[in-house]
Amino acid sequence: LSRACEKAGIPYVYGAIQGWVAQAAISMPGDGLIERLFPEDVESFARALLLGDDFDLDYQTDIAFKLSGIRHIIAVSGLHISILYDLVCLVTLRNRFLTALVGMPVLLLFAAVAGFTPSVVRSCIMVWLMMLAMIFDREYDPVSALAFAVIVILGLNPFAITSVSFQLSCASVAGIFLFSGPVSGYLKALLGNTTGK
Repeated sequence: LSRACEKAGIPYVYGAIQGWVAQAAISMPGDGLIERLFPEDVESFARALLLGDDFDLDYQTDIAFKLSGIRHIIAVSGLHISILYDLVCLVTLRNRFLTALVGMPVLLLFAAVAGFTPSVVRSCIMVWLMMLAMIFDREYDPVSALAFAVIVILGLNPFAITSVSFQLSCASVAGIFLFSGPVSGYLKALLGNTTGK
């Protein structure tokens, strides 16, 4: 993507931001925390599961995940952002101002460590907008948040549209927004009829 952006005369913003934050993260005193917390035989898997860094994952394990169809569990996605946001809410006792004050930089740092993948950036932007809506006491519209996230990502890197990760992330979230209501209503009606019988 960086070469394509260079040819098109478009600055590769993600690369610059990622490099800057990565250098800051490397110098942090908490570097090597995963190595200290996990045994050596599961360290690479823990790193892949928590940070999406599968570089040290051995070939046999990687192939096993692919053949079993669960390779996606070691890919950092919006689920990780949701879990991280819930942890921040737990620590801040759901105080909306404190949650935003702590949550915004934490999510930004996590996105940088995860490599600013499109799915993580999309999720971070949406959660940021939700926290801003809470601060200013405004209604949060997830559909508008998704559209805004797409505009921001494509504005920073137009070639992200070619990323399968970006396409699947946006399509899955849009599918949830479109079909969760009808499916939920259908299941409630179905289970209600079954219980009544």
